[in-house]
Amino acid sequence: MGCIEALKKENENVILTIFKHAEEYLKASLVQTPDLQLHCDDNLVVDSLPSVIINDLRECVRLMVTAGLREECIDVYITWRREFLSEILSGWIELKIGNTIKTEFFIKALCLADRILLPNERRLCECVFEGFIPLEDKYPALPGIHRFGFRKSLDSYPALRDKLLIDLDIVSPLHGIRQFGELLSLTYGVKEKAIVPGGRVHQITLDVLDYAGIHYLHSLNPMTYEEGFPLNSIAMITDLLDSSLEANSQNYHDPILGYVFIINNRSYIQQRAMQRELRYILGNDWIEKNTTSIQENLQLYLRNSWNKILDILKLDINESEPNVAAQLMKNKLRSFNGHFDDICNVQSTWFVSTEGLRRIMIESIEKILLPAYGNFIGRLQDFLGKEAYEHIEYGLFDVKDRLNNLFLVRE
Repeated sequence: MGCIEALKKENENVILTIFKHAEEYLKASLVQTPDLQLHCDDNLVVDSLPSVIINDLRECVRLMVTAGLREECIDVYITWRREFLSEILSGWIELKIGNTIKTEFFIKALCLADRILLPNERRLCECVFEGFIPLEDKYPALPGIHRFGFRKSLDSYPALRDKLLIDLDIVSPLHGIRQFGELLSLTYGVKEKAIVPGGRVHQITLDVLDYAGIHYLHSLNPMTYEEGFPLNSIAMITDLLDSSLEANSQNYHDPILGYVFIINNRSYIQQRAMQRELRYILGNDWIEKNTTSIQENLQLYLRNSWNKILDILKLDINESEPNVAAQLMKNKLRSFNGHFDDICNVQSTWFVSTEGLRRIMIESIEKILLPAYGNFIGRLQDFLGKEAYEHIEYGLFDVKDRLNNLFLVRE
């Protein structure tokens, strides 16, 4: 594709534009100016490229998609963007090869990727594929930042890599960059790789909290903690964790399991924040937002999982025709039995992170289901008398027993 080659020739100009935009931030000391922000501009790359080249690229995309070469088209595009991002990140590393390696160098690399590179990649992707490839299929063309060659760039400098592995003040920021890459991969990468079975706590949640915990412990010991470490790196990574969890909860084929996934991961975060005294690192506002998200997703789980059954149990019948009403209630009961069985069979294979959380979720179901079911069975008995027992598959204790067998999967 000649237009790709033409665009490659523009890489140097685009990189210069990005570094010029970020110049003040990159040159500043985050210790002396901890509140300095890198301003976002999602159109830096698009505005730096000649419009005629982008138009040519769009035309190539149109022709390839029309010819049935959609996957080949995306593969070529991915390869091109990997080369560009590898080049810019390698160039950024080369700017700081010397005797002094500071933590803030890696913090700036995180920020540059988060605020500039990924938003611009998304914008360019939209410009190139809009109208030819559906929205949900475009962003898999944006794999994680570590796939763009950032780790490879580090490996190109053995002295730097060895120093990072030896110097405890630097290991954690490097680990943070790797977690950052995993988060990007989970948020923008191939969906199937992001799904954990049963709605379990994701490994990335564990790793990000471990990373935050290391910095908390280091902050208690000035001898092992680099002076003036800017805590906004933690905020950046936890914000990415937020985005990653929300994005990956939507990847489940059953959206209700997505709500359970959020509940599990955010409850685990809450638990760790209290146990390891990470509230100082994460901040009260973030903890409160996390708590709100747990409550919201619990309500979404209850509404989407159990509302259909509650609708079945509604006593909206015409009692002036007892025979018709009795038959309607028998039909409703059969429908309840089938739906209740299906839900319990499926959700008994789902995971909840702690027994305490499992009890909270089951009790929340009991509060809305047992009264409705008890009222329904009582009215059924009013209509059918002893005959009602021929149709009742579950007594109240049986319903409670089935509910107590939900979320039984353990690690």
